Amino acid sequence: MNVTLKYFASLREKLNLSEEKVDLPEHVTNGEQLKEFLSQRGSVWQDSLNNSGTIQIAINQIRCTWHDSFAENDEIALFPPVTGG
Repeated sequence: MNVTLKYFASLREKLNLSEEKVDLPEHVTNGEQLKEFLSQRGSVWQDSLNNSGTIQIAINQIRCTWHDSFAENDEIALFPPVTGG
């Protein structure tokens, strides 16, 4: 399944990446599985996605939970919590 991943704010800085197109394995169909898949890229990815516990996810610009599913050609955004001031 092909999806577009977008990374924002401090997550983008840590990963040194703002956007990428990814061909996911068949078994990766929700945010939790995506986090596990991306964490296999190395310790920076693992620390950024798993240890923070605060990273949020949006599918097609709609904030959702890590258990929500996504489909072919969806846009998946990963970002830290938004704060105001």
